Amino acid sequence: MPAAERRCRISSQQTRLSDVSVSAAGLRFTLGLEGVSARIEVTQAQSEARLDVLTPLRFTATYPKASLAFRVAASTEWYGGRVRLGQGAAPSWRDIRGDEMLLSLEPSLGVAVKQPLAIACSRLGLSDGTPYSTPHPERAGVDAVGTGGDFVPFYLEPLERDPLEVRYPGGFAIKQRRPGWLLLAVSWEDGSRLQGWTPERHATHEINAVGGWGLGQSGGPFCGRSDAPRLIRVTLHDGAAIAASPAGPVWAHAAQDLEAEAFPPEPSDEWIRVATVPGLIAAPCSEHEHIWARARDVSVSH
Repeated sequence: MPAAERRCRISSQQTRLSDVSVSAAGLRFTLGLEGVSARIEVTQAQSEARLDVLTPLRFTATYPKASLAFRVAASTEWYGGRVRLGQGAAPSWRDIRGDEMLLSLEPSLGVAVKQPLAIACSRLGLSDGTPYSTPHPERAGVDAVGTGGDFVPFYLEPLERDPLEVRYPGGFAIKQRRPGWLLLAVSWEDGSRLQGWTPERHATHEINAVGGWGLGQSGGPFCGRSDAPRLIRVTLHDGAAIAASPAGPVWAHAAQDLEAEAFPPEPSDEWIRVATVPGLIAAPCSEHEHIWARARDVSVSH
């Protein structure tokens, strides 16, 4: 399949991203998203993903593809259950293949798999920004063994047929024994698991600690402003056009009647500058600069 046709489409009801880019008639600005509904399209050929924001405003934006983080929307297994990711697990993604995404488990679980782990994009969700830390593997117990730092074959049955080559430096629990064979397994608190039969000769006492990493967001700055502008409550009417400046290029439309805050207008003003919109985040300690609506499309709340 040509690279230009490789694309992954994902729906997100709670999109949380900072510094998404909006372009309108040569003007480019950034804003943040906090819990909005959006569709994300990632293509192999482009360095930026396309975001179609659906609510509270409808508009199109872009975001660096390499900075996107995903979660598994439902527990998913590969290779007859030898590899499983629990719901909510946060793998890293490596590539796009048709409507599938190729995953890596090394950054999150310390597991390397030589064969590809491909998941349908429909089974992925965009990370909603809630903190995720690599879960600790369950204790393997006194009957624990390791397999060292090399790739070893994992089989569905104690037969040397259809091997899955995996590498995990941590400890495995021995689930079953057969002459010359061990059924090894390691599980994580989020429901992820690595399990398979391997010849006993691969077992070793070499067990290393596997470090993890955290994915989350830090708190925003505290703004102790004494010069905060006086804002008024307004309603943006459903379908209202949103311009980047008074009479400037339109880049969004209100998806429904929307409560917001605006700078007080003068009676003669044809355009009103909207300062805050639920779900859209401006630069720290400031108001939006690129959200202007026609006065006729705005009702002042009393």
